[in-house]
Amino acid sequence: MKNLISLLLFSLFIASCSTTSYVSPKKDTKNGVGKFLSEGKEIALSVEDSSTVAFFGERENKEITLFVFFKNESQEQYINVFPEDVKVYGIESDGSTKQLHTYNPKRYLKKMRNQQNLALALSAFGKAMEDMDAGTSTTTTYGTAYGSDGTSYNYYGNSTTTDESEKRAAQAENQRQLNKQARQAELYRNSVKEGLLMKTTLFPGSYIAGNIIFKHKSFSKYRLEVPVGDEIHEVYFELIKI
Repeated sequence: MKNLISLLLFSLFIASCSTTSYVSPKKDTKNGVGKFLSEGKEIALSVEDSSTVAFFGERENKEITLFVFFKNESQEQYINVFPEDVKVYGIESDGSTKQLHTYNPKRYLKKMRNQQNLALALSAFGKAMEDMDAGTSTTTTYGTAYGSDGTSYNYYGNSTTTDESEKRAAQAENQRQLNKQARQAELYRNSVKEGLLMKTTLFPGSYIAGNIIFKHKSFSKYRLEVPVGDEIHEVYFELIKI
């Protein structure tokens, strides 16, 4: 059990700064579902004849991230695991259910990359506007002019100068910041990619774990269905605000 807990806690990738709720599973001894705590995490463990599933998770803004552990307990058969087959249903007060959208891992990463590229493009545009003004100063001159007939009038004028060395320094600093932002975005995307559960085959006695992400919709409670081979693990849970 300690190895399972260590694997769960080590592998989870959740940005805690945006976490708004945590998953609180329901214990159901009739259906072989247990619940235990580890370092503040509420972990559900579901045991069937040929497979074991454990999970915990959190809600981050508009998404629910579940870290799910699969183990093939059979001695002879292999099992295919598809993250898109894992389903979460929201349960209405009248007992009716609505399925939450399960993100395809590759499409989720593509969506993230597109969002990051848009943010980087907007940042680059803003810094380009800064570059236009970098090293530039404007001086306004005021004075009075007199005509030959003794009349006078006031005037003012603007003169603009550019310090090229200051401008180049500002451009270099902005480019450095853009490069840093791009590296940070790539590192974050790679971290998410490493944590996501991809489709795989479990051979007898083997296991796998990773994140599955769902689009959040608000319900009083939820039902998680995890198919593993011919078995379906069913666990009910709530989202508890932090």
